[in-house]
Amino acid sequence: MDSFSVSLSRQEGVVDSIFSTCLDMLGEPAFAHIQGIGIASGENIRLGGPAIDRLTNVFSITKAVVAMAARHALHQRLFASLDDTVTLDGHTCPPTIGNLLAMKQSWRLEPDMDEIERRAVDPVPSIANALGRSTSTGQYVNAGMHLLMRELHLRTGSARSFVEDEVLLPAGISAYKWEGDATGVPWGHAHLHLSVRDTLRLGMHWLGAEPLVPRSGEPTPPMPPECLPYVDGFWIGNSYLLAAGWGGQCLLMIPATHTVFTALADTGWSRRTNRDTLQDGWRTGRELFHRSLPEAVAWRS
Repeated sequence: MDSFSVSLSRQEGVVDSIFSTCLDMLGEPAFAHIQGIGIASGENIRLGGPAIDRLTNVFSITKAVVAMAARHALHQRLFASLDDTVTLDGHTCPPTIGNLLAMKQSWRLEPDMDEIERRAVDPVPSIANALGRSTSTGQYVNAGMHLLMRELHLRTGSARSFVEDEVLLPAGISAYKWEGDATGVPWGHAHLHLSVRDTLRLGMHWLGAEPLVPRSGEPTPPMPPECLPYVDGFWIGNSYLLAAGWGGQCLLMIPATHTVFTALADTGWSRRTNRDTLQDGWRTGRELFHRSLPEAVAWRS
């Protein structure tokens, strides 16, 4: 049995009903960009859609993967504690590991990561220049997770190898793509490419491991873009955890029932133009599952 095999009491008919409803909705214009969905509840696993094995940019789901790697670094004492600060020469108030994980670091301004990605230079000076120098309640800023990835790289010698060994391979994932910055370090905020099948596998592996959240303190108050509390790479709903990315990418986990939903999408995004091909009125994978769930499966925030 693979890593999907988790003992769970869940009626197969409920899973089939949700899965069938989701597949039907993929024919609607609002969900036409969704290229595959997956549902796992115990040994009941369903995968469907036109491209379930195509490697897809999962955008900000990447943050949850990086946060999980940071947990392993803490466990292995590569970080002494969440109060460790990142290595930023000359900066008088470098952010802590805990603040980066919880999106509670202070920022003087929000770096334009789309612009930074297009430059063939080390992105850290531009990110560091945007950091604030006082305490803050935090805001959802992509750049902070790349600082965390760069710190993982400094402390492990290879962030890519560390994440692969500690997070991806244990979940049974070996086929992936991960775009990197000008120094070769994978982007921490986005641009990991996974298949629908492996994204589902990742969620089930996480639910079978230690409790997911929180590790870096209390979640933030609800904030955009998901309008939910955030900590350790996940948005926190009433009974679920959500890793979500641009264009509808969704990895939604209900720990109480060991149930995972995932949907990945073809956004048509281009770094060169910073544009996508999403049609007006598109909806997210999260909403796809929300609309398909029976009232008996409560996960709304």
